[in-house]
Amino acid sequence: MVMPSHLTQEQVEHFLSLYSVAISDLDLHPSELQTLYDIARRRGINRQSVIDVMSRPSTFGLHIPESVIERFEHLYDFALMIVADGEITATELSLLQNVTTKYQIAPVDVKEWCNC
Repeated sequence: MVMPSHLTQEQVEHFLSLYSVAISDLDLHPSELQTLYDIARRRGINRQSVIDVMSRPSTFGLHIPESVIERFEHLYDFALMIVADGEITATELSLLQNVTTKYQIAPVDVKEWCNC
């Protein structure tokens, strides 16, 4: 995959994962896009880099951070994407539950965790 030179493979995979959550309901709501930009800004990544990543999606894997703190930070990002458009779908909740499992985080009630 060709990626912006200043982004790591892990960052690209994380943003593609977040993007996949945003479009899982087949609609990229403006608030979801803004949330993606906000997450990027919080991580020191500019808007154009996010656009570049989204414009060249390809097969990607889910990057699993090594530290537990970073795993929870990533899960928080996923939760932000899920609630961004104000509509939480079963598909989005299932995606979050799958990520939680892959991150080897104890099972949680994702509905309660997302406060929905």
